[in-house]
Amino acid sequence: MLRTELTDDNEKKLADFEAAIKADPTNSDALRGRALMYLQKGDDEKAVAELQKLISQDADNPGLLAVLAEALTNLKKYDEALKYCDDVIKHAPRSTLGYNLRSRIKAIKDDFKGAIEDLDQALSVNSNDVPALLMRSRLHAAQEHEDLARADVERALKLRPNMPEAIITRSMLAARKDKWADAIADMQILLQSDPTNSEYRLRLATYCVGDKRPRKAIEVLTGIIDGISSDADKDQQEVKGDAFRARGDALLSVGKHAEAVKDYEASLKIDAEDTGVLNNLAWVLATSPDDGVRNSKRSVELGLKACELTKYEKPHILSTLAAGYAEGGDWETAIKWSSKANELGSKDQEVDEQLKKELQGYKEKKPWREKQEIEENSKPLGRSKSDLET
Repeated sequence: MLRTELTDDNEKKLADFEAAIKADPTNSDALRGRALMYLQKGDDEKAVAELQKLISQDADNPGLLAVLAEALTNLKKYDEALKYCDDVIKHAPRSTLGYNLRSRIKAIKDDFKGAIEDLDQALSVNSNDVPALLMRSRLHAAQEHEDLARADVERALKLRPNMPEAIITRSMLAARKDKWADAIADMQILLQSDPTNSEYRLRLATYCVGDKRPRKAIEVLTGIIDGISSDADKDQQEVKGDAFRARGDALLSVGKHAEAVKDYEASLKIDAEDTGVLNNLAWVLATSPDDGVRNSKRSVELGLKACELTKYEKPHILSTLAAGYAEGGDWETAIKWSSKANELGSKDQEVDEQLKKELQGYKEKKPWREKQEIEENSKPLGRSKSDLET
């Protein structure tokens, strides 16, 4: 047990916890350590089994209850996890831990009102709880309460001026208001101290696309992709997949459809069920003006998979499926799915207008064609004047 504290190698830690448990099966510290190792490795089923044994011996331990709630959340057993969060609050009412955990689960279940109420409770216990402030800021933003969201993140930054998560949250709020220069400046601040951080670079690329700087985004994303080897661990491979998808989107915006298709295909090799990639690839294969890019059969195959994964409930994905059938000359099926897309997308005026145009085109037996050519924003980057004055 002492040796586990002297190494950062998780495999060695786990081996020592195993040895300690073999020597003394009742050693609760070793059992808890092993459970945490399972949780860290993503083996949530084993973590839950271990923690439930421990809780049967120590049912009033809020720390154990909280870890079990987190493991159950990872397994998407949200209702069960919420019960353990209630127990955490019951046994530690003057701690923010249970409220923060319960808020996160409620947010996952789209109960934003309940999630914010829990964070209000956490902050009444400790007004300086920075994670609670940041989570509440993001939830306020999701409900379009921009002033409240901004107030929470500014308060968090006063308490922890250099906290990366707080700076990221501030950048997200700026991006929501199309203040791209401010969002980009925040990512550049973080990259000064951690220049190879993939999360920061992905966000920077996203903000560059928002600011109509797709070529700059492509440059950043290429650096991420080239820096991750083919034998990298699972987390890095997922980052690489995200970078391929983002670069594909950026390439589309400058009209490089063949290159975009290659990136989307590379992304699907890493995550074959990413509905965003499936949809975007299916769309370009159906609608590209470049004859060498279009492939109606492959487009329909991808579109159907994306629809199945989203239970045929997303109008933009149904629109893509319709475009694939239209490219193949199956006008009846194209009209069927385009009509369904119009039905589901009627609440959004901008989306509704686009969908109506697509449907009318299919009724006239005209396949849809689309090619973007965004002109690069060449203005110098810098924070907005109001922020500089502040």
